[in-house]
Amino acid sequence: MKIYFLKTNSYDLRKDKADRYVYLCNVGLQKIDPLPLNPNTLVIPTKYVVYSMLKRVSESLKHNQKQIYIPNCLLNEMIFDINSMCSEEEFNKLGSCLIRKRFCELFIKDALPQKRLALFNQIKQFLNEVSKIKCEEITVISHSFKLKLFEAYLKTNGQIELQPELITNFIKYNEKTFEFNEGFEYVI
Repeated sequence: MKIYFLKTNSYDLRKDKADRYVYLCNVGLQKIDPLPLNPNTLVIPTKYVVYSMLKRVSESLKHNQKQIYIPNCLLNEMIFDINSMCSEEEFNKLGSCLIRKRFCELFIKDALPQKRLALFNQIKQFLNEVSKIKCEEITVISHSFKLKLFEAYLKTNGQIELQPELITNFIKYNEKTFEFNEGFEYVI
């Protein structure tokens, strides 16, 4: 089975607004779930589409009656606390690069709000569920950090569980995780 892992459609990141830090803190903690900027526009080429249940994903999809859509909470973005990663001043100075750096540091120390074991169990559970779908191709739509964990887990054959520092091979501080509507492919 070939899996196309895609990042969600774009949503409001408050790039030029004074309240961006507080807004993104609330998004990271899933206190708010922003709508996509372009609802009902994400076109998927495969028959099966498994997607995060957060609104920025579910509201992005342009439904086609010939496709099968399967919401799955295991694809929701990981909960993380930007406020514990950096101050507003640090964020305004260094932005997302600092978030990626601190995310990796906290992941390696197993100090994120969701523990590594729970995150890896979600990945394994999801892969087990997807393997039961009888198809040749499937599209999975999720979020930046969750997709990076899937990519790291799959491409290291699970070794990242024993060597969490491998995450730095997949999340680069000075590079975006994925652009909107982009991702990676994997064959199981």
